[in-house]
Amino acid sequence: MAATVLGQAGRSSAANAALSRVGHLLLGDHVRSCVADAMRHGDEDEREAKVEELVEVFGRWSGGR
Repeated sequence: MAATVLGQAGRSSAANAALSRVGHLLLGDHVRSCVADAMRHGDEDEREAKVEELVEVFGRWSGGR
């Protein structure tokens, strides 16, 4: 029984790590495309919205929200 529980915990940990990595890749793509475009070509409101979006995402990942 203990081996089964440990095996399930290991799989859960691996799945969480994989999901975290996918989230990191998606965030990187978003920053390089949408956020960079808003910083280059967007008006002040659009730039501020992207900054707030990033602050919210980083807050979630760090456990702040």
